[in-house]
Amino acid sequence: MLRLVAAVVAVALLALPAILIAARSPLPAGARLLLSAFAFLSPLLMIWAIHLVPALNGEAPDHSAFWRGVGILLSVATLIVPWLIYAVARDRGAR
Repeated sequence: MLRLVAAVVAVALLALPAILIAARSPLPAGARLLLSAFAFLSPLLMIWAIHLVPALNGEAPDHSAFWRGVGILLSVATLIVPWLIYAVARDRGAR
């Protein structure tokens, strides 16, 4: 049950900025859809990019703990990226 709650919270954190961009932004419809899709997929793309670099995901033979820590921080930052895109989209629409 706790896994379900965690999954719902994670999807809500990732989907809410995309929904807000698509629904309330004063940008044209094409730009809204593009930005909302980018906001929703950006965490996936960021985690994919992190896992491509062996030093960041801990698979390098002589990686340091510092680079693994950077990878962990970037992985956590993926939850912030959709909200940053939302803030940019809201700022662009206000001009």
